[in-house]
Amino acid sequence: MTPGDIDVLIVEDDDSLREQIGQIVEMWGYRTRRVATVGAALAELERIPAQVVLTDLMLPDQPSYPIMRWAQARRPPPPVVVMTAYASLDSAIEALRQGAYDFLLKPVVPTELEAALVRARTAVALEYERVRAEHLRHIAEVALTLAHEINNPLAILMGELQLQLREGGEPIEPAALQIAIDSAKRIATVVRKIMALREVAYQEYGGLRLIDLDAGGE
Repeated sequence: MTPGDIDVLIVEDDDSLREQIGQIVEMWGYRTRRVATVGAALAELERIPAQVVLTDLMLPDQPSYPIMRWAQARRPPPPVVVMTAYASLDSAIEALRQGAYDFLLKPVVPTELEAALVRARTAVALEYERVRAEHLRHIAEVALTLAHEINNPLAILMGELQLQLREGGEPIEPAALQIAIDSAKRIATVVRKIMALREVAYQEYGGLRLIDLDAGGE
């Protein structure tokens, strides 16, 4: 995961400092949005969630604890990096209790800010991979279920149809039987592709986002 994949919401009430931090963070390749208060931050996060939040601890309307609680309520929770000029053991403990991921002392040193964002980006990437692995596990479970539920009756269906076709029994027409057999074979092919699914690849079809079984197989 590169910096360009990360949207950083910067919450700082000092206009010049907010712009300065935003420019530096963008220089490192991150995308940024910038607000000045807790209320504006929560509204922006509800509109478009951010992957990382960089916030001052003390803001004009209230301390930034509601931002941390918002992050903790998300799944996965985005890292919240807290900047503060009022470092104390009590404030650090409270921020950590509320869900802060990292701390930076003001005035913010660019190298320390960059390191904090790298740590946050790494956490986001690890969580992304965990969620992706969980999704693939669910796909595997669905594949096993489909194989169990479909393959057995499918084998019986194909056996009966092939028997009817060989015997030429009435009133079923051979052409109709062949169509049924071809359809059953198609179902079997779909099941095999689902069983071979290792990656989640998608294709657009009629405005729908569908899993591409061919691209997702080994």
